[in-house]
Amino acid sequence: SEVTGTLIFVVTGAMTRFSNMIVDRISRTAGRKKIPKEGLMMTLSVIGGFWLGAGWSVWLNKNAPQLTKYGVFSIIGGIYGSLFLYLDREQLGAWWSRKNGKLCEIDGDEVNCAEPEQ
Repeated sequence: SEVTGTLIFVVTGAMTRFSNMIVDRISRTAGRKKIPKEGLMMTLSVIGGFWLGAGWSVWLNKNAPQLTKYGVFSIIGGIYGSLFLYLDREQLGAWWSRKNGKLCEIDGDEVNCAEPEQ
């Protein structure tokens, strides 16, 4: 389905990004770049969230197969998505918002909350 394809695209993209961070860290050609904490946490949360969600779905499907008959998995997905957005905004620092009065920018590699170059 479209949702599965999109999810796989996002998860494999996160895995590719994680492997690129590791290669850049150990590569002399790349200058042994440090692995940024924000980028690492975002990537690992996508990968970990996928595996936790998949495991939870398998467990629920095994122990409560009647849930699939009534669309409860869709409701659980909606609740999970809402909870994730709420916790990300309130608990995880809201990386997309302002820090020290400056808007954070999202570039190709990381979240950048530094002063823009003049």
